[in-house]
Amino acid sequence: MKILQIYKTYTPDTFGGVEQVIKNIVTETGKWGAQHTLLTVSNHPRTDQIGDLPVIRCKKSFEIASCPFSFDFLRQFKTITQEFDLLHFHYPWPFADLTYLLRNIQKPALVTFHADALKHPILKKLYRPVQHAFLNKINRIIVTSDPLLKTSETLQPYLAKTEIIPIGINPADYPQPDLNLQQKWQEKLGLKFGLFMGVLRHYKGLRTLIEAAKKTKLPIVIAGGGPLQDELQQMILDHQLWHVHLLGRVSDADKIALLSICTMVILPSETRAEAFGVTLLEGMLFKKPLISTKLGTGTSFVNQDGQTGYVIAPRDPEILAEKINFLYEHPDIATKMGEAAHARFIKDFQSDIMGERYFKCYVDLLR
Repeated sequence: MKILQIYKTYTPDTFGGVEQVIKNIVTETGKWGAQHTLLTVSNHPRTDQIGDLPVIRCKKSFEIASCPFSFDFLRQFKTITQEFDLLHFHYPWPFADLTYLLRNIQKPALVTFHADALKHPILKKLYRPVQHAFLNKINRIIVTSDPLLKTSETLQPYLAKTEIIPIGINPADYPQPDLNLQQKWQEKLGLKFGLFMGVLRHYKGLRTLIEAAKKTKLPIVIAGGGPLQDELQQMILDHQLWHVHLLGRVSDADKIALLSICTMVILPSETRAEAFGVTLLEGMLFKKPLISTKLGTGTSFVNQDGQTGYVIAPRDPEILAEKINFLYEHPDIATKMGEAAHARFIKDFQSDIMGERYFKCYVDLLR
């Protein structure tokens, strides 16, 4: 079977949670015989290969509210899709929804619903007719967690064709950490620190994390690049928070080293744009206790409050600092939670489990 994956961006242009999910779906279903190509847009149009995945990058024309538009994508879409048996959209990308409808493609199609779409009230109102026409036409909707399904107003009319498949990651993608890198980071950061890892976006709650750091006894490490980097660096300087380390984007080897030596993984996101939190799975793999926020999405599904870590209210630096300090001061509890997190990861969140379920879904739709 030939499957076209469709998403608004892909590595190396960006590498966030959705890109990682696509990579793992492609790898795991490929073991069962699925052949994938990815269609996306880029400032640098080309066709290239990322690992075993061919990637078609159409020229991006402009962007509105984090939604890229591409006349090239619109022009080529019908021709490209003719080569494939099945279309797999990754939501939200409103422009792809509109293109699919305008080109009137008649092929089996599913969508992985990663998060709710536009937050701007006017844009949301304009998009709503397209959104529901798209979801009506799609054959199957995959949601990554039960809380997201239950709390998303968008999905309620489509429950009959919705299925839950949690995200999974592959432990083989996280080899043994480099001892020299571990030593380098421990010398720079200390033996204990709380770790945030991800793209520095507005919804990640990083301003709250820096506010919380004013009252933490533990160094805070923020690894990743993104739009907020300069603003966050200025906050750190203004408040003279010398125990907060903004590392920028790090290599995969450094990422593994940081995950292996940190004391806890922190994901203080503030909006439903954080629909799952792949970084939480990475913390679980490395036996780390987690701190996440309750958003009505997967962040409180992956992390189970009081068992694998703590789930707290968003935008509350006081309670965030309190939980960080508690885990720092009670290493026995932190270790117990980390072990519980790892056990939960092994049971529910490995990529081969996710891949098998997606492949069954593909086969079902093609039949």
